[in-house]
Amino acid sequence: YLYYTNRFKNATTIPHRTGPIHVVGYQASLIWNEAEAEGKAKNITVWEVDSYYVRNDKWQDWLPGEHGLIDPTTGLIVNLDGSPSPQVHQVDRFGSLNRQWLRKMNELGWPYNTIPSPSKANSSLLT
Repeated sequence: YLYYTNRFKNATTIPHRTGPIHVVGYQASLIWNEAEAEGKAKNITVWEVDSYYVRNDKWQDWLPGEHGLIDPTTGLIVNLDGSPSPQVHQVDRFGSLNRQWLRKMNELGWPYNTIPSPSKANSSLLT
């Protein structure tokens, strides 16, 4: 609201899935609603199913590939360029679809939540 009513001076927009915060709310809600409709057609309550789309215990692949939202090898939500989204807002809109992934991340100690060492970091970020 504040942005659209020009209450912020000098505010600029960043294209979706390219910046430091990836807001998934609307898209995640659509995906969740689709999963619920599919589940209902199959007589399944999706909320009660642990990771509805996971097949063959591949917990990293918790969303169908056609959405292009996750890295299927890590399960991380990604930006358009395939890099992990630094922060994801409104991830709760996925309902229970990522429940198994979240459990596994907890179990593994969140291995992807690390800060790269300066030698591995992009040197342009250091200047």
